[in-house]
Amino acid sequence: MKASFRAVSIAMALLIFGACASRRIDPYPYQNVLSCAEVAYTETGQVERLKFCVLGETGLKYGQAVAVYKISQNGKFKRVYIDRDRGFKPWKIAACELDGDPLPEIAVGVYKSTRFFPDPDNRLFIYDWTGKFLSPKWLGSRLALPFLDFVFIHDGDSTDRLVALEHLHETEFFLRIYKWNGFGFTSESEPIQVKSREEGLRALQLLREGHPWSEITGGE
Repeated sequence: MKASFRAVSIAMALLIFGACASRRIDPYPYQNVLSCAEVAYTETGQVERLKFCVLGETGLKYGQAVAVYKISQNGKFKRVYIDRDRGFKPWKIAACELDGDPLPEIAVGVYKSTRFFPDPDNRLFIYDWTGKFLSPKWLGSRLALPFLDFVFIHDGDSTDRLVALEHLHETEFFLRIYKWNGFGFTSESEPIQVKSREEGLRALQLLREGHPWSEITGGE
């Protein structure tokens, strides 16, 4: 089914711990929309727009569900899928293109334990949208180091790169860039140390705004 789609654009609205730009999304049975990513694609010759959102309760750090909304031509939202209450505590969602196929992947930051890492921490899950539901593509236990946040950037070819803000014991902070290898993520270079968590988060924000990786890292 995935081959029947052709992506035409990705408009990412990554709004961490806040409401989505549009107030028209009804998060029922939850209270708030924590993070969204919008994707436009063509199906049977017509452009379709979807918004992927993390839903949760007001005042809580983590969400409780991931929902998919179809956007009509008049801008109304209709929920077509929801995955909820599985205890994976989603906190961020992003659209990305990892393997060069027609439809972008959906990345979800979650907070949970795994089989090999029993202490809860941030994890990165990658899904395919089949047209009916989110299908797991990669449910990562961890990257090279524990990470605080992430962003996907275009890097001159047909696929995106993952940039993660990683840390050692919450005292040393690093930016690292990864490429999808078909089974997971491979580091493309040595990590670049930043002075603080705040400096690393500012760098990720600049990348979201379209500043090039070489500008953020001084050409490294």
